[in-house]
Amino acid sequence: SDFEIRVPKSMAVTTRNRFGETRVVGIAGDAEAAAQNGSIELRAVAGSVRAETSFGSLIVRDTGPAILKNRNGQIEASSIHGPLEAETSFGNLTARDIDGSVKARNQNGRIEVVGVKGEAELRTSFGELRAEGIDGEAVLSNRNGRVEVARVKGDADVRTSFAELRAEGIQGEATLSNQNGSIRARDIAGSVRAETSFASLE
Repeated sequence: SDFEIRVPKSMAVTTRNRFGETRVVGIAGDAEAAAQNGSIELRAVAGSVRAETSFGSLIVRDTGPAILKNRNGQIEASSIHGPLEAETSFGNLTARDIDGSVKARNQNGRIEVVGVKGEAELRTSFGELRAEGIDGEAVLSNRNGRVEVARVKGDADVRTSFAELRAEGIQGEATLSNQNGSIRARDIAGSVRAETSFASLE
């Protein structure tokens, strides 16, 4: 059965669901949502949010600080007014316009992070890793997947294997490490340390 519950805007909201969709929209308090085998959407939440699900999408837009966890499903986070922590597996993880630091983890899936007003620590495997517009330090780690990083105001530490590594527009120092894959670096303001094997380095 479907339930629609209306609460005073200032209240905090906690939900639990199994095998169904959860949506929380337009509250001024904090929100916590947990689900199994179902999607979660949190939108226009002024307080902090915490959400966890599996085998469904997890979408968060225009909220306070967020802690998000998914298993076997995608995460999309945008316009987060504070730091973001996100973790998933076997699905894409996308974060845009984050007003704080970002920590993102994925396994066997892509990560794309654009527009971070703080540091970024991003790790995945067997999927592309892309970061652009990081206002602080960027630490990117991948295994068996392409990495692309651009427009970083701090230092960048970037590592991968068996795929291409590209770094561009780094205002600090750059440490670039690859195994069995090429490295291409340009417009690095600070010093560069780069190493690879069995591939080109430019």
